[in-house]
This record gives sequence, structure tokens and C-alpha cells, in this order.
Amino acid sequence: MVIVGCTMSLNSIVGIADALMFIMAIPNLIGVYLLLPVIRRALHDYQAQLAEGKVPSHRSHLRNAIRS
Repeated sequence: MVIVGCTMSLNSIVGIADALMFIMAIPNLIGVYLLLPVIRRALHDYQAQLAEGKVPSHRSHLRNAIRS
């Protein structure tokens, strides 16, 4: 791989690096999409605790979210 990289132009190497970064971002975006309901519940619980004047705690909600 190093030998191939030495013989390629810089534009080609940067293009390949950009493509690989894009490919690595796809699983991350899928993970964020799948975790969106859990994040939404945690955010609503956090905001409700703030509205009640409590010191917000995320730990109890996350334990419940993981179990469900």
C-alpha cells in the first residue's frame, strides 16, 4: 500500500482519503438514526426535570431506556 501511495499523485491520494472518510461516515449516520428514539426520550426527560426545578440526572433515564 505504501508503494502504491508513493507512485500516485497527491490529488488521487486526497480523493481516495475523502472517499474512505465518506464510507466510514455512513455506519455512524445509521447508528445515530437508530438511536434517535432513545436520545429523544432522554432529552424530553431532561427538559422535564429542568422545568420541575430538579437537578437533571440522565442516569436513571438511560437505564430505563436501555431496558426497554
